[in-house]
Amino acid sequence: MLILRSIPFSFAILWRMALVMPFVILALAVFSAMFVIWFLTSLLFFPSVAFLIITTVLLFPMAAFLVMLAVMSAMMSVVPTMVGARLGLQARGIIVKDGYGKMVLPALGYGLFESLLGIILMSTGFGLFLLISPLSLSDLSQLAEEESQIAMIEAFSGSGEYAWPIILAISMIMIAVRALLLVPITGASIGKDANGIMHTPFMGAGTRFLSVLCVVILAGVASFCIAPFLALVGEIIGFGDAQIDALKSANKDIDTAMPSISTWQLWVLLALAILSWIWIFCLQCAVAVLAYLDKKREYEEIRNAEVEVKRMAAEEVRGLWKERMPPGRR
Repeated sequence: MLILRSIPFSFAILWRMALVMPFVILALAVFSAMFVIWFLTSLLFFPSVAFLIITTVLLFPMAAFLVMLAVMSAMMSVVPTMVGARLGLQARGIIVKDGYGKMVLPALGYGLFESLLGIILMSTGFGLFLLISPLSLSDLSQLAEEESQIAMIEAFSGSGEYAWPIILAISMIMIAVRALLLVPITGASIGKDANGIMHTPFMGAGTRFLSVLCVVILAGVASFCIAPFLALVGEIIGFGDAQIDALKSANKDIDTAMPSISTWQLWVLLALAILSWIWIFCLQCAVAVLAYLDKKREYEEIRNAEVEVKRMAAEEVRGLWKERMPPGRR
């Protein structure tokens, strides 16, 4: 079963991704720094280029906003998923010839798509909330003018029955969209779809959808369990006691010195927090890779069947030709 196979396979991706992710983050940081340096250099030595960029941003602020949104979504969500999927395919023996640089454009495209869809859904949800909620636009503007948190809590407390179903529906739609896109993102990570052809945007969307959706939901539930898990581990390894002992030995006040205390328990919890965050992506990557490989095998079976049919047809034609030949020339 795909769901059960994806859980152990996620740990096979985890250790690879834990080794690679620092270099990916460093590469993204270097890329961002190079862009800033390039812009500052253009501003100093080529002011006309910088003026053109600034003018374009001012004239088309929505386009600039969408570009920034796509970059943020790609860096925070799509790129880790693509890296994990690529490592998972390599773990299953898929030879990858293209470098990581070719993932940039697909990552921006899928990041922009998810961001735009999120904005549309949130706007639609807010409009729907205004239609069915007792609150009106005048009430919201009045609350904004008051700038009182207590007043806002009291105003929205009676609208929770309208807001939570909308929030849940939007969240489920976004989760379903991520499940739909996982296999195409996997193909984009190596530049090749399951059918062996160069990657086509959204190719393979919906492959093994129910199984992939269940794993994505499982990953979302697991993300809410990270904090309780870290608290349990901290209690087992004595994190709180170690912090208090360190404070007492230093003769410092707990409230002022707590942020500066560093013990091995703290580093253990920090490492577990980072690994848990990476594992959330690895779990999604695992099910995406397995679904991609299942689809790849289906295409290979179809191609093999077509080759077999052609071979049998050729043998039948050869047999009919021999039967129609004169007896002495067979």
